[in-house]
Amino acid sequence: MKKFVSTLEQTRNEGRVEGRVEGRVEMLLRLLERRFGPATAIAVAGRLRAATIAELDRYAERVLDAATVEAVFEDEPR
Repeated sequence: MKKFVSTLEQTRNEGRVEGRVEGRVEMLLRLLERRFGPATAIAVAGRLRAATIAELDRYAERVLDAATVEAVFEDEPR
């Protein structure tokens, strides 16, 4: 039974992480759309969905001051 509980806990934790990532992605998409237009948000959606939590946090900080959408992602490999 202990193994089942630990597998269940692991599944829950993975779900929580996925939920946090998706929440960050959705918020960034909204911010990018508001700042740079809907076409921009559509163009970078895949890139955001493939990003780590650390990358998403970095993008969120940059979107506040970036003059262009490219500046949000600068120094990031494509």
